[in-house]
Amino acid sequence: MRRYYEHQAYQASITPLQPLIVEEMEAEEEERFVHPFELSPWYWQAYFKLKRVMFLVANFFPCGLVGSLMIVSDNPRLREYWLTLLVSSIETAGCSFQKLAQWVSMRPDMFPEDVIVALAHMRTDSPQHSFEHTREAIRASFGKEIEEIFEEFDSEPVASGSVAQVHRGRLRESYAIEAGIVGCEVAVKIRHPAVVAETFADMDILFDFMESGWLPTMVPFPKEKVVRMMQSQINLEHEALNLAKFSMNFRKECDAGGIGFPQVCTNLLSQGVLVESWSPGVCVENLSKLGENFQEVCQSVIGEVQDEISLGKKKLAEKIFDINVKMFLRDNLVHGDLHGGNLLVDDKGTCVVIDAGLVSSLSVELRPTFDRFLYSVCVGDTRDSIDTLLLMGHFRGDDDKTDVSLRAKAQKAMFESAIEDCLTKHVTNPMKADSKAPIELGDLFGSIFKTMNTHDFRFNGECASALMCMSLAEGVIRSLDPEFDVARRAVPYFMRYTAKDMVLGM
Repeated sequence: MRRYYEHQAYQASITPLQPLIVEEMEAEEEERFVHPFELSPWYWQAYFKLKRVMFLVANFFPCGLVGSLMIVSDNPRLREYWLTLLVSSIETAGCSFQKLAQWVSMRPDMFPEDVIVALAHMRTDSPQHSFEHTREAIRASFGKEIEEIFEEFDSEPVASGSVAQVHRGRLRESYAIEAGIVGCEVAVKIRHPAVVAETFADMDILFDFMESGWLPTMVPFPKEKVVRMMQSQINLEHEALNLAKFSMNFRKECDAGGIGFPQVCTNLLSQGVLVESWSPGVCVENLSKLGENFQEVCQSVIGEVQDEISLGKKKLAEKIFDINVKMFLRDNLVHGDLHGGNLLVDDKGTCVVIDAGLVSSLSVELRPTFDRFLYSVCVGDTRDSIDTLLLMGHFRGDDDKTDVSLRAKAQKAMFESAIEDCLTKHVTNPMKADSKAPIELGDLFGSIFKTMNTHDFRFNGECASALMCMSLAEGVIRSLDPEFDVARRAVPYFMRYTAKDMVLGM
């Protein structure tokens, strides 16, 4: 992998063979990745899982008890205490449960608003690990002390996620030259100490619990896909590869200065440590709030400056939309966690995309159908939306798709009717001249997911992942420009990038 970075990803010239090299490396990486605990004896694995179950039961028991009392008493103060207890229990449970909480926080169609608000901060603010672990991780990865590699290194992290936390540092000149980093300031991403252990058994436990009926199936992915996604995230070399692929896909936009991705220090890269160029700028999450209370701050120049702020936010929304729709339709490689905390804007207006550990893509077989579904939604074609949706999943108990009984036909008819109601409620045809209101895709997809659960429709995991990524990105765009119509703006991109494939897939 390192040889690839040194000789391909960060060279000035890009050869036509590079996409093939990337595909071969990705397949190679998935094939050879084995969770370290899988190599342990079966009896040790059984003991570890049992111990983990006991810990989780003890951890969540107080939360479950208070939750039961809250339901019985309907006491608002007890509910506030339960929400606080829920957040602390999830933080203690670790990486897998924090990731689940992040997904829950993006599902307002399935959970109450106060739960969504309580869990939302986990997308950008997870518990930190000690500086001693950071020092040990760098020593174990590179065989050197922090002071030997860095002139400066902030002991306090600038951010902490569910998988890793980030420190700011300054490389010594010899390391900076070897890495080819312009400037010596870097972001140092260190994996949390318990992440490897937590990702071994927790997904099995979580899915068993959901299948028992105690929780709704709020994660619309098959277990195998979730496990693969989690395990790819704990390997920071995988994130480095994703950054290289994004840089390659957007090389023209990067050269023009409109978009940027951090540059990985290939001489300082391991599964547990990732060193990359420091990306100065302001989080889009903070920018989206800029100007909300401006009138109270400065009455005298409110009109002129407020208009300038609004115009800047609209331009940024257009840029983020362009990035996201190209990831979907042009490249079939989508940033899986494109919220406002993972987008930075510098003083030159460059939008820098960070934290690329989670990506989504569709198989060659699924992509034409999925593209047709999105296009039909964008142009208001209800019948084709339903037909393509049915092609991307099946009903529970109908895995072999051979059940043609009257019951199966009735189930299909009820599902189609429910989906039609969703589309009618949320979608107006943007091709009509009198259609002004933007289509809110996030709300539409949320309603569709809820309808799927109600009618036992098993949606393809890859497609579900793509729709959730799209909903997340739309949320960022609409926070900057509430009137931005993602559906209408996407139509020309379909014509440019997918028209031929959609026709072939019909």
